[in-house]
Amino acid sequence: MRAFERCILFGCLVAAALTARAQDTRESPPRKPGLYELTVTTATVSPSPSAGSARTRQVCLTQEMIDKYGAIVPDNLTNICQLTNIVKKPGGMSAGIACSGPLVGQGTLQVNWEDGEHAKGTIHFSGVMHPGDKDIKIEWTAETDSVYKGPDCGAVKPATAPPASSP
Repeated sequence: MRAFERCILFGCLVAAALTARAQDTRESPPRKPGLYELTVTTATVSPSPSAGSARTRQVCLTQEMIDKYGAIVPDNLTNICQLTNIVKKPGGMSAGIACSGPLVGQGTLQVNWEDGEHAKGTIHFSGVMHPGDKDIKIEWTAETDSVYKGPDCGAVKPATAPPASSP
């Protein structure tokens, strides 16, 4: 199940962090680089249905991520997932996620800015994991809420985003 946990973590982080892509089209203050508190509530449909469980953690968003990727995602998934069809709009953004390899599937995400320091997002992912000889169908939805805590990330290290697919 470690791959399943990585998949959920990936989705949770990317949903909150991709909101930085929207800053260019928003009139309110841009997303600030620094430390964010990210609360993620995830509900799984499969392999076994579960009600939403919330987890809160600290994440670091750098200016480079805002400029280059607009995302915070775990390094361990950057070689199997891509961001697709990124659409920036005033007050938010949307994108797709496409994964291949040990995890094959697609997802969608939608993020809305409340202001330059707060964002809420939703991500839905459906796919198949291939641990060993088995195929395990996975499907989950996550609701995210990110809140800016300050400019210094301290000991929290930033991750890198998956590549964006070419248009």
